[in-house]
Amino acid sequence: MPVGFRFTPDDQGIYEVANGAGVRGILTERAQVAAKEVRRLSPKKRHFFSYTKSVKAVPAKKVGKGYESAVEVDSPGWHLVEYGSRYSTATAPLRRGVRNSGLRFEEN
Repeated sequence: MPVGFRFTPDDQGIYEVANGAGVRGILTERAQVAAKEVRRLSPKKRHFFSYTKSVKAVPAKKVGKGYESAVEVDSPGWHLVEYGSRYSTATAPLRRGVRNSGLRFEEN
């Protein structure tokens, strides 16, 4: 008859797993997938404020007791695409792209 052991991690074990290289890699990979989706949804006009080129996945970095990664858009016209204006309709590629990738979107 096989013998089994039950493993229950303590607080230190949970901390080590949450702060390990594997978690940082997964977070970075998820940001890269989301950035790719944002680029796919970005304006099709070739040089619209360099929007598509400005979409970047930020590698996971230490924040508080854990890690986080992000998708950033460094285009002077990002808000026109995201939220629209009186002359253009909002297409929200950043919000939609992140959500389509299965990630939570938080506006700062």
